[in-house]
This record gives sequence, C-alpha cells and structure tokens, in this order.
Amino acid sequence: MGSLTNDFGNKAPGQLIRSQDWNGLITAIEDLESGLAGQVATLSARVDGVVEDLTGQVLSLRGEVAAIRTDLDGLRAEVEPLLRDTWRLTLQTTQVRYALGDLAEVEAHVTDLAGQPLRPADGGELPWIDFVVAWGQLKPVPGFTSLGNSGDRALSVQVNAAGVARVRVRAEHADGLPDDVDDEVASSLTTRLPATSRSVSRHILDAATPMEASRAGAFQVLSAEYDRTDSSSVRHFVDAYYLHYTPKVASILPRPVHAWTDYRSTVLAFVRKDSDPLTPDQSRGASSIQITFRDWVGPFIHLDYLPQAALQARDLVGPLSAGVVADLGKSIGNLRERVGGVTRGLGVLGRQKGYMAVRQALEDIPDALGPAFVPDLKRAMADAVSLQQTLDRSQLSTPGAREDVAVEVFTNAALRADVGSAHVVGQVSTLVQRVEQVDRKVDTQQATLTAGLGTVQRQVAQFTVIDPTEVRTKLSDVTGIANRLAALERRQPG
Repeated sequence: MGSLTNDFGNKAPGQLIRSQDWNGLITAIEDLESGLAGQVATLSARVDGVVEDLTGQVLSLRGEVAAIRTDLDGLRAEVEPLLRDTWRLTLQTTQVRYALGDLAEVEAHVTDLAGQPLRPADGGELPWIDFVVAWGQLKPVPGFTSLGNSGDRALSVQVNAAGVARVRVRAEHADGLPDDVDDEVASSLTTRLPATSRSVSRHILDAATPMEASRAGAFQVLSAEYDRTDSSSVRHFVDAYYLHYTPKVASILPRPVHAWTDYRSTVLAFVRKDSDPLTPDQSRGASSIQITFRDWVGPFIHLDYLPQAALQARDLVGPLSAGVVADLGKSIGNLRERVGGVTRGLGVLGRQKGYMAVRQALEDIPDALGPAFVPDLKRAMADAVSLQQTLDRSQLSTPGAREDVAVEVFTNAALRADVGSAHVVGQVSTLVQRVEQVDRKVDTQQATLTAGLGTVQRQVAQFTVIDPTEVRTKLSDVTGIANRLAALERRQPG
C-alpha cells in the first residue's frame, strides 16, 4: 500500500477525521500534484520535441513519396503498354510419345500476364500463333483459321474466342501424302490385338525392344494392313518411309533391331497481334514443347515383312519350274510373265519382297530339270531380277517408266541372242553348202582342164617332128606366089 493509505487511511466506522489528518491529506495531494505537474511539463517538452522531429520526418517522407509517386507514374506509363502487349503463351499435348503414323496434336493457350482471356479492341482481330517444327511436318486442324498447307514446317493459326489454337505434327517422311492417308494410318495403329486387347500403337510404345513388339503380333497386323487390296494407306506410308530412308533401310550393313529409334521433334510457337507480316514487333510471347515419334517402320521391314520372302519363294518354285520348256525362247518368255505376275500391282516394299522371293525360287529350281540351258537360264533371270530390284527406286522418279523394264531388257537380249545364234548356224550351214558346191565345180573344171591340156600336148608333139628348113622353104614359095598375084592384080585394066 502507498503512504497516503498508511497515513490517512485504515479508518474504522464512526472514527473521526482529525483536522491534522485532513490537512496532511491536502498537503500530500498538493505535493503529488506538484510532482505530476513537473513530470507533465517534462513529458510535454519531450513530446513537443518528438512531434517536431516527426513533423520534419513526415515532411521529408512526403517529399520522397511525391518523388516516388512521380517515378511510379513514369514507370507505369512505360510498363503498362509493355504489359498490355506481352501475353502468356503455353503449349500442351495429350501425350509426349507417339508412334510414327500417329498425329500429335499440340494445343496453345494465349492469355494476358494475369491469366485472363484477351479482349481485342473494337474492330481488332484475335491474335495469331506462328508454329515452327524442327523435325516433322505440320498440319492444320479443322475449325481453325490457318495460313499454310499440310507438310509445311511453319504454320500460322488464329486463336479462337477462348484464346486456343491447335496444330498437328506428323512424321518427317510423310511429305506429299494426302490427308486421308494420315487419318487411315493413325486409325490402323489403333487396331487392338486379340491376345492383349491393347492397340498396336500402345504395344510399340510400351515394348522395351522391337523384338518384343514383334513377338506380341504388332508387326503381323501391320503386314496385313500393308498387303490389303481394299486400302492402300499403310502401303503408301511405309513406301514413303522406304523411299525417304533407302540408304539406311537398304544398307549392306545389318540394321540394329534390338533397340528403338526415337525422333525428337521440338515445336516452337510465337504469338503475334495480327496476320500481317509487315506489322513491326510481332512477337508478343513465345513457348516450346518437345515430343518424340517412335520409328517402328524400320524394324517392321527387317523383322517381319521382308523375311516373308523365304516362305513366298517356296510357293514360287513350282510355277517357275513349269515355265521351263525345251525351247529357250519360250522358256524366257514364260519366266518373264511369271515374274511380272509376282510383282504386278504391289507397292515399292512389296515388289522388293517379291524380287527377293523370285531370286530364291530361281536358285531352288533343279539344274537337271530338263534342257541343258537351265543353269544359264536361271543365272540370267536372277541377274535380271537383281538389276530390276536395284533400279526399282529410280524408276519411280522417272515419268512414264514401265515396271520390270530391266527384266524385259535382259530377257529380250537373251531372246535376240538365241535367235541370233540360230541365224548364225543357218548362215554357216549355207556357207558350207556353197563351199561344197564350189569344191565340186573346181573338181569338174580341173578334169576338163586336164583333158584339154593332154590335147594341147599332143598337138605340140606333132609340131616337134616338122623340119624347120622345109617349113621355111614352103613359106618362101608361098611368099613368091603372093607377090606374083599382087603383080597380076596391078596389070589388070581398071
């Protein structure tokens, strides 16, 4: 308790308050008041000093805030147009791994920096996005306004009212293939295998190695799709791959089939205000995304499709053997017709498999089939088929080139050689006959000459017994008679 309570408090009920107590209380109160007044004065002085300091600081801060506000206003004037013209662009896709033949659809979203949809000004158009792909080709998506064609590496697409634009990415080698081919190949890859109820594409993407996918039956389904006569989309797709990668597919080096080859494709996107390429400062935002395409065509060719040539060759030995007859010319014509029937109407890869089967079947034809020319015929036909197999790709780039031209040229040459040989044999026979006739004439003329020579010899022998003196005398007499006759003729009157 305080001193006032001790000195003046603690009174009992009815107890009087003495004057000295009251006076002491008043005095104590006055002393307390005096003390408080001093403290208040001291505090008031201190408060006045603090207020003065705070006033100075506030005035200083007010100047600084005014300067900051001025700077902020200037910064806002510079930044707001930049923020207004800079947009947020994001790319996404349903998956990042695809099989060759699948169509990867990339979706782009455009918003402002706050994530709000863009609101073009009155009369303004919605933004455009330039898509660029490093590997593969781009295709427009129906329902979007686009600038560019299927197969381009760059495509411009206008976003819709929701700020969305879409584009599709297809395989690198599909250049020139119609849109329906892409759609049908993608549909074929969705075929489900009965044993697993999973799609061909899913097997290819999930398999650790191509051999695993082949054992699951995925490649067998694709072989059947390639050989279909009512649909040629898979055939065109695979043939386009074969022609694009021929140096790699047809290399003499063994193709690795124990591991997959994945092609990485980076899609770049740049958003701009309009579709006018002359508008300055086009890029308002940029983004990129990477997807991969798994190459199943190469392993499919080497693990499943071309090995079928061995089975096909066994079925061709009989028909090819039946075409060999006693006449070489007819045999060549028969084999040429049968070879043409094997490859007629097939795709590029199907023809390659057919030529492989024919070559193997020719080797399996017995040399002792009949005519002696069978080994030479087999070798000539195999050479012709090998040359045709080599020239097949170049023929595709030659307008108007006929199929099996190498086989035709080789067999025509063989036929001409056969006919030429028969012609030479005939000419030699005629020449022999003529020589024999000349020999007979020479023998006859020689006998006639010998007889004439005997007559001459006899006549010469008769001349050898005449006396030369007698001959000269008789010649002198004849000369004299001639002279007298000449004189008589001169005497005759005219």
